[in-house]
Amino acid sequence: WERLPQVAIKGAEYDSRERQPHPKCLEGTRVDLLDYIYGLLDVQEKSQIIWLHGTAGVGKSAVAFTVAERMKGLKARERSTVEKRLAGSFFFSRKHTKR
Repeated sequence: WERLPQVAIKGAEYDSRERQPHPKCLEGTRVDLLDYIYGLLDVQEKSQIIWLHGTAGVGKSAVAFTVAERMKGLKARERSTVEKRLAGSFFFSRKHTKR
């Protein structure tokens, strides 16, 4: 945890100011996909990597932001008051090619 700030890429956080407006799923859209992803992430005994793929403009970033936003708001453990379920996030950008 102490090294994390040294290796974190500034501006690449899912909710970075460099990425506004934040792409997110509109209420009632992609419900089946989001429920599927949330179901995978609810299995806390397993580590999960979820690979979103598709052509440009299909909504991968919106889905990723929506999931990250929800995970940030959920506790990792019921008894915990501090830990959140969002462990990390990262986005790529055509505008920031050095990232």
